[in-house]
Formats: sequence, C-alpha cells, structure tokens
Amino acid sequence: MQQGAFLSALTAKGETITEITDIALIPMGQTEQHGHHLPLEVDNYIATGIVERVAIKLV
Repeated sequence: MQQGAFLSALTAKGETITEITDIALIPMGQTEQHGHHLPLEVDNYIATGIVERVAIKLV
C-alpha cells in the first residue's frame, strides 16, 4: 500500500482513495484575476505547493 498519492496519479482501476491512504490533503484556492502579471490560477498553484510540502513532511 502506498503512503500517499496525488489525484492526478490515480487510474481508473477501481481503486478508492481509502485503499491508497488514510490522509487527504486537499489544496483549495480561489480562481480570480490578479492582473496581467499573474496567471488566473495563481492561488491554486500556491495552495498545491503548500500541500505538496506538507505531504513530504508527513511521510
């Protein structure tokens, strides 16, 4: 059994999240425009980066 997985790495083999890990870290960020100098999903990118670092600390 894996220690953890990203949703994008899961396949359609019928496995459920609870078969892979007991902990779910869900990155959440707003989709809003901050101006022309930043991408639309900058808040989501930041939230995903934080979750990735937390996941590394949990392993």
